[in-house]
Amino acid sequence: MDEKELEEWLRGRPPHQAAEIAIRSAARVLPFLALLKEKPTLTFSFLPAFRAVLTAAVTMRFYDEAVITATGLAANGARRATQYYGDQAEDCGACICIAARSAAIVAAIIGETKPQPRGLTVEAATAASHSALVFRGYDQVFGSESAIWNEIENDIATWPASGTTMQAALWQDHSQTNFSEADAALASKIIRQTGDPDSFWLRWWEGAKSGHWLDWDLQREVALIPDEVWNRGTAALGEAIRKIEARYADSSKPEDIEDALARLPSASPVQHQTFHQAVTAYQEVLPQTLAQVVDFCRLELNRLQGRNEAYVSPEAEAEAQRQIRVLTSILAALERLQIEIPETGALSEASIVKGEKLTRLLVKGFTEWPRKNIADMTDSAWRLALVGGCAALGPMLGVSASVAAGVGVALFGGKKIADAIKVAKDVTNA
Repeated sequence: MDEKELEEWLRGRPPHQAAEIAIRSAARVLPFLALLKEKPTLTFSFLPAFRAVLTAAVTMRFYDEAVITATGLAANGARRATQYYGDQAEDCGACICIAARSAAIVAAIIGETKPQPRGLTVEAATAASHSALVFRGYDQVFGSESAIWNEIENDIATWPASGTTMQAALWQDHSQTNFSEADAALASKIIRQTGDPDSFWLRWWEGAKSGHWLDWDLQREVALIPDEVWNRGTAALGEAIRKIEARYADSSKPEDIEDALARLPSASPVQHQTFHQAVTAYQEVLPQTLAQVVDFCRLELNRLQGRNEAYVSPEAEAEAQRQIRVLTSILAALERLQIEIPETGALSEASIVKGEKLTRLLVKGFTEWPRKNIADMTDSAWRLALVGGCAALGPMLGVSASVAAGVGVALFGGKKIADAIKVAKDVTNA
């Protein structure tokens, strides 16, 4: 495959596929920033390219006005960074920044027009081709530029049924993963520039490389850090990131429901309409379903908080406290959702907006609830109620009841999976 063949393949494809190819291509060459010779008259920073790839990835999860603006600013930052290298196409440093810039541009415009505008295919191919040029510059060490094209072909050939490659490791061809020199140099340079051996960027890169990304809400907040803070360098940015991470690391108390709602991005009109239609369709059974899940959460929370036996280890105690925090947040969101959804009558516009956000919080809370906790549920009725709750919440976010029931089974299902699915479908008339 080459640039022209990629452009041809992308024509008529869903826009997100062009964005994912661009993001993954640009990410694959980020470590090479650490191998470039620095110029004594200029200050080098890894931040512009890293920022462009991070914000582009965040845009794939949160396509809203604030994130789109941040992605555009990141693209501009990567463009300016090419001047460090003289903006020469044959310069590996310039190629890395151009690839990152193109990835950010593609991510920022994926929702602009349909069918897919030609700009998407051109920018995605630009990201891929400039990433390949980096490999040409290092071909004596890491192999030819075909490595990038091979990985793109792997992504295309194995595009998952879930519709996204973002959770896959960057290198499916394991013969191309021997970049220990670049990775070690990258870690050293990040630590030197940030002064932090546990820098956010080290953890972010490991997540991007493996497909096990850091918390997406956390990454969104990092992407939305004001442009002037990014431009002030690693010290100012590091302080801003540490404050964000501190909120996510504090598991001693549950997050305030109003703070959690305020930090969630606004949904699109289509998402609000989906929520409204789902609630209207299932309005007769939703109050009972939500009440069952609320009852269970209260019972489980009381069990955890009322425990008298000593924990077998500090880790077990910490895990119990984490479960209490997650359950408390779930319960708060459920109780607020009960208020927003009346048993009869139409929903107000405000209830639709808030209810949709509350549903997203609940889905996030359910996925954070550990599966091993289910072993303590001796009453399968509670297990079935939770599966039914998942199936009821799914359509509010545009997910079919049967798929949502499958998620519920994965999280809460025990030996009676078939019964759980039946209950879930009965609850939602799926």
